[in-house]
Amino acid sequence: LAEAATLRNTFLGARKKAFALIEAGDREAARKAVVEDLDVVSGQRVAVIEKLIDRYGVQAEQRAGALKSSLAEAQSALLILATILLLLCAITAWRVTRAIAGPIRATTLLAEQIAAGDLQETHLQAGRSELGRLIGALGGVRRQVSDIVAAQEKLTREHSEGHGNARIDAAHYPGCFG
Repeated sequence: LAEAATLRNTFLGARKKAFALIEAGDREAARKAVVEDLDVVSGQRVAVIEKLIDRYGVQAEQRAGALKSSLAEAQSALLILATILLLLCAITAWRVTRAIAGPIRATTLLAEQIAAGDLQETHLQAGRSELGRLIGALGGVRRQVSDIVAAQEKLTREHSEGHGNARIDAAHYPGCFG
């Protein structure tokens, strides 16, 4: 940059000299000064400008290399974060599936047992979720049906023993069971 400033000052001085010769009326000397001095200075200016362009080109390439390196690091970090996020999503999906699939299997088994006439008490944990409440409700259905079947069996025994006026107390069975 210092070289460019020096050449600029030389150029301005040669131009000033040419204008002074023109004002003095010596056009031939002014033309010769322009041709000799300004042509030399202009050539030197072009060389300095080319050097500056080369220097800025090298600096731009260095900056581009640094930016490419930073971009590669950012891409690696994003890839690592995406992998971690994918693993967290997979673990979450697995845990949610386990939390839902187990109670659904237990509820399905309970409903199949009731449908098959198996009214023996099976202890299933009924939680506060909808599935837990469903398990609890099916357990209540199993108990209610089991109680009605037991009452029917008792009534059948009593009738077979000659107690024809025996009845099931409807107050013990709410809703349409009673």
